[in-house]
Amino acid sequence: NAGYYCTNNSKKDYNFTDVNAWDDSSPQAHWRNRPDGRPFFSVFNIVNTHQAQINGTDAEWHEKYGKQLADAERHDPAKVTVPPYYPDSPMVRKILARYHDLITIMDRRAGELLAELQTDNLADDTVVFFYSDHGCGIPRHKRVLYDTGLNVPFIVHFPKKYAHLAPGRAGTTTDRLISTVDLAPTMLSLLGINAPDYMQGTAFLGTAAGKPREYIFGAASRVDEAYEMARCVRDRRYKYIRNYLPHLPLIQDSAFCDKAEIMQELRRLAAEGDLTEAQAALWRTRPAEELYDTQADPVELNNLIDSPKHAKIKARLKAELRAWMLDIKDVGLLSEAAMHARSAGSTPYEMARRPDFPIERILAAADCVGTTCDEGKLLDLLRDVDGGVRFWGVIAAENCTQTDNLERAIQRLLGDRDANVRFAAAGLLVRRMGSPEALAVLMKGLD
Repeated sequence: NAGYYCTNNSKKDYNFTDVNAWDDSSPQAHWRNRPDGRPFFSVFNIVNTHQAQINGTDAEWHEKYGKQLADAERHDPAKVTVPPYYPDSPMVRKILARYHDLITIMDRRAGELLAELQTDNLADDTVVFFYSDHGCGIPRHKRVLYDTGLNVPFIVHFPKKYAHLAPGRAGTTTDRLISTVDLAPTMLSLLGINAPDYMQGTAFLGTAAGKPREYIFGAASRVDEAYEMARCVRDRRYKYIRNYLPHLPLIQDSAFCDKAEIMQELRRLAAEGDLTEAQAALWRTRPAEELYDTQADPVELNNLIDSPKHAKIKARLKAELRAWMLDIKDVGLLSEAAMHARSAGSTPYEMARRPDFPIERILAAADCVGTTCDEGKLLDLLRDVDGGVRFWGVIAAENCTQTDNLERAIQRLLGDRDANVRFAAAGLLVRRMGSPEALAVLMKGLD
């Protein structure tokens, strides 16, 4: 609307209907196609570092990527650093070396795009952002709330004429906390365009730059068919993670991910059983809460959640996370089926801002997950008029000793009008008792 020619080349993994906001979104999209020398905003997704690209036999991988590299550019598997949460095997080392090789190819492609700006005499007029959308596409990186998944490379280049907009001299770094939700308001700030009120982010460059963040927040809800429902908050040093489905393992079955050689190798090694504590944790259920000192423990292996020394830090971060979830009206607290049913004829965003969406009660119910059981409180949740509250009541019961009262209350939910309440109740009863009646509910749901 401000007159810029906007292109995307070309990935669009949106979580909503494509509203065709681009002038061009295709494999051919490029600033070079703009009419009349208009100013442009161009996005290029360099996808050879996508998780699917590390797969294949040695011959297949060499044909697709390896032959693009000179001998001096190839990475020696014997020299890669294997993180402590992976067993050290030849296959693991080979996959990690492949990733480094793909980064080299990606770096070359980024250089080609910068060279095109030079060729077009645009380099002196163009601010360039370079970043990743998440961590590497390997287990315990992409899809998780540890820094291996959330801490991404991020570089901004300002040509000399725009150097006054930079937060420091070229080649320097800043430890300012930023989130990817800050990108849109930052881009608008650099262009002198007012950001709409509904944007959650804070501009970190330009005329409308706000105060530096004290906290960033992260969310994992569903990736492909694997449900997570975890949230986190991080300050400069500490990170608090809340796992709302702690009865699920950190690495779940997932058709796409399980095709990868590294996943198959990790599963093979896990089946052999000779794992360290850090390696075995990938396959176990999760704690309901996690707290890490990211300076002392950058790979986040030492959970400080029960440390008396860190009790105040935990309480502060926990309160910040709860306030954020309430502020954004976190609809991830609903099962997807319930979210869509409640949003019929509208959108989840609009539904969550109606006065009849009891987010505080639903979040309070979810916060019972993983806590010491209060049978009376749990029975109240299971009888609540709201399906979202009943759902979290069932999940909270996963952590509780089954009593006759609880069992009867959960069995009554096998006929609940909310599908995901039925399925959660049935899953619990099948795991606990092998209940044929509950199994029938699950089988009907699958049909």
